[in-house]
Amino acid sequence: MKKELKVVITVFVVLLLVLAFYYGYEKTKPVSVIIPPTSPPGKNNSTSPPPISSNHPKYLAQVIGTAYNQYNYVPLKYGAIGTDLWNLKSADGNTNMTVEDSGVLYVNSTFSNVKSNYDTILGYPEIAYGYNLEDEMFGNKQSNDIEFPMKFSQFRNLTFDSTVNYSFTNLSPSSIPIDFSYDLWLEENPTPNVDPNQNDLEVMIWMYCQDNQPIGEKVGTFNSNITFNHKTYNAQWAVWFGKANAWPTVSFVLTNPEVLRESNISLNISKFIAFGGSVSKENMLNHTLMGIEMGNEFGNENIAKNVSDWVINYYAFSVGNNTVKIIYH
Repeated sequence: MKKELKVVITVFVVLLLVLAFYYGYEKTKPVSVIIPPTSPPGKNNSTSPPPISSNHPKYLAQVIGTAYNQYNYVPLKYGAIGTDLWNLKSADGNTNMTVEDSGVLYVNSTFSNVKSNYDTILGYPEIAYGYNLEDEMFGNKQSNDIEFPMKFSQFRNLTFDSTVNYSFTNLSPSSIPIDFSYDLWLEENPTPNVDPNQNDLEVMIWMYCQDNQPIGEKVGTFNSNITFNHKTYNAQWAVWFGKANAWPTVSFVLTNPEVLRESNISLNISKFIAFGGSVSKENMLNHTLMGIEMGNEFGNENIAKNVSDWVINYYAFSVGNNTVKIIYH
C-alpha cells in the first residue's frame, strides 16, 4: 500500500512540474507580430512624410522621397526642400531631409537594390528658391527683396553672392560618386510645364565632388575670387560643356583650392553665368534666371548600398544690398 501511494505521489509531483513548466514557458516565449505594409507598392504623389516617433527632435520641415515618390517638396519660409530622385526606377530605401528646430538641415540618402533609368547619378536632393526649369514655383513664397524669375540684365552688374556652410558626415562606400553643387537655369522664354530648349542654358557650379564627372567634355578653365573657409582665394575651376538633353550645360568644377567635405564657401553667381554664356555662345542679356537650386547629386545603380549624409548649417544669398536667408540658426 505504501509503495502504491509513493507511486501516486511521484506521478502527481511530475504532473505539477510539467504544468508549471508549460505555463511559465507560455508567459515568457516570444510573440510573433505581423505588421501590415503601410501602403501598397506603386507611385504615391503625397508630399506628407510619415509620422515621426515622439523621441525625435522637433523639426521645422521634413520631406521623404523614395523610388516611388521621387519629386517630394515641402515649403520653407522662403523656397523649399525637395528630394528630386529623378533617375530612380526602383530601390529600397529613401531620402530624408529634415530642418530641425535649431534651423539646421540634415539630409540622409540610403538606397540599395537600385535600378535606375539611366547610367548616371540617382538624384539631386536640394534646397530651391524661385522657379524650376518648367516655370513652377518652389514652395509658397519668395522674399519681397529678391524675386525670381529675374532677367540677367537686372543683376549682371550687381554682386550676386551666395554663401553656404556644409559638411558631408557619412559617405558609403567612401568612393561613392557625388557632387555638391548649384544648379541654375537661364531661359529665353520661360513657359509653364515646358522644358528648356537649345537656346536656353543650364549652369552648374560644383563646389565639391568625388568620382563624378559633368556632362560633356572639359573645354577650359575659369578663375574667380571666392571666400573659402573664411579666406579669400583666386580660385580655379575646370569648365565643362556638353548636351545630355535639348539644352546645353556648362559646369564649373572647383580644382584649386583643394575641395573639402566640410567647407564654408561664398562666391559670386553672376560671374559664372556670364562666363557660361560665353562658353555656350548664348547672349545672356536675353535670358532669365529662373531661381537658385543647391543640392547633392549622388550614387549609381552599380553600388550595392548608396549612402550620402550631409548637413547645412547656413545658406543665404544676396543680390546687391538685399539678402535672403534660407537655412540659418
